[in-house]
Amino acid sequence: MDNPAAVLLWRDFCIIAVILFKITVMRNLKLVLSLFTAAIIYSGCVTTHPGGNPHGLPPGQQKKIYGTKSAKPFAPGQQKKQ
Repeated sequence: MDNPAAVLLWRDFCIIAVILFKITVMRNLKLVLSLFTAAIIYSGCVTTHPGGNPHGLPPGQQKKIYGTKSAKPFAPGQQKKQ
């Protein structure tokens, strides 16, 4: 490596390798950050709906099944607050 031309070539190779490494790292960093940002944005879009009737049947149908005269005990909106 005493040849000055070889030293210049080696130095240029090292500089190019470092630049390419930095470009690759920045691309990966941008990709990871964009995926993380997208995950945060999409996770905030989840909505939940409260389940209406826990039995899955309308109050009138439950009234018919259980043989009661009123559907009031089966309607969640008709229950007293406790």
